[in-house]
Amino acid sequence: MNTASPRPLVLLVAGQVFSKLAVALYLLSMTLYIRGLDGGAGLLGLLQFLSLAPIVVLSPIAATLADMRGPKAIMLISDAGRGAVLLILAAVLSLATAASPALGISAVLVTALLVGLGQATFQPAADTFLPDLVRPTALGAAVAIRGACVQTANLAGNAVGGLVFLALGAPGSTSLTAALFLLSAAWETLLPELGGGIKSPVKAPTSWHTLGSLFRRLLIQTRIGIRFARRTRGLAALLIMNLSFHAGFPVLLIALPFFIEYQLGLGPHYLGYSFAALLAGGILGYTLLASIRPRLGHRLLAALVATSAPALWIIAASANIVARQQAIPLYFFALVMAGVAAAGVHLIVHTAIGLSVRRSFRARVFGLLEASTGAASALGFLFAGPLLDLLMQRLPAVLLAVGISALLLSFLSFRSRGIRHFLLPGKVGV
Repeated sequence: MNTASPRPLVLLVAGQVFSKLAVALYLLSMTLYIRGLDGGAGLLGLLQFLSLAPIVVLSPIAATLADMRGPKAIMLISDAGRGAVLLILAAVLSLATAASPALGISAVLVTALLVGLGQATFQPAADTFLPDLVRPTALGAAVAIRGACVQTANLAGNAVGGLVFLALGAPGSTSLTAALFLLSAAWETLLPELGGGIKSPVKAPTSWHTLGSLFRRLLIQTRIGIRFARRTRGLAALLIMNLSFHAGFPVLLIALPFFIEYQLGLGPHYLGYSFAALLAGGILGYTLLASIRPRLGHRLLAALVATSAPALWIIAASANIVARQQAIPLYFFALVMAGVAAAGVHLIVHTAIGLSVRRSFRARVFGLLEASTGAASALGFLFAGPLLDLLMQRLPAVLLAVGISALLLSFLSFRSRGIRHFLLPGKVGV
């Protein structure tokens, strides 16, 4: 489409803003709910793992469906489905009083799996929509604008999520989250339909035989997409780099509630402020890159990955090395730095895929991107929780080690010829 009108872009971004706000409120509310029942780091890690596991397993298949049927329908079904599931959770939590915490925790964990399933279908469809709404020369700015708006919604959700949870309780905050998902679905009905994609669109299944045929076709097209990614020079290396970069963030995110409490001596409400600082860094990163418009090459990518290392080291140093009055602002400054690094890597990777991969494969490549990122995060959350339970008194040392790993990854990204090649737009047919 590549339309000059801003209306389709505004519609897409608005739908994603409502959806991201809902996800932020949901995850923070459920984190506070589990912590209120004295859940440890292992249980918090399991919550995050279950919300990410469907993304790892199903994103490539769901993305294939977006290539076949079009992204609009997939986004609508995803948001409406998550809204319905969370309405059911709100009803369950209203019955799961303090006398039956096991019921509430079980319902939260099952819902996390279903919400993750919705995210696995939603994100690749939204990512593949964007390059068709703007001119190629404006794609980087569009990715930055969308990223800044979505991060602002994420920041708002984390900043007020604790207050919403305290005011409404778990059932009320979950009901509000469900309403936001349904609002997002209603907004997305205004999006235009996209043409192109894989020919011979799939008809609505009318029997188990037809469902089986659809599933087999999805698997075939998914394998074709994986083969395309593997054979495209530099794409596989970029996906692996992105996976490795995100592997360290679960350690930081799970460590934050305990770092705040044990190392800095702050109250639990500072968790929302910490997430907000990370997201503020993301907004700052998107805004700076959109304003400066640097060349999105391998040098900038390596520099942004490297930025996460001193950010983690500063957080570690804020625990014991500096005085308390300087430690707290230093801690939040480091979180902003980490947010800038994450936003910059996201911008470069998504812009490169949007420019260099033709439409018929784009959703599947974005699905692989989501699956690889989700795999790093899911496994990170699964193993970081028990690990931090064992190393709770050595949180600064853990953050120092993760920072060293990030610095090594930066060097490898800078030296990779494949990544350097893929970050030159036009090497793959558009």
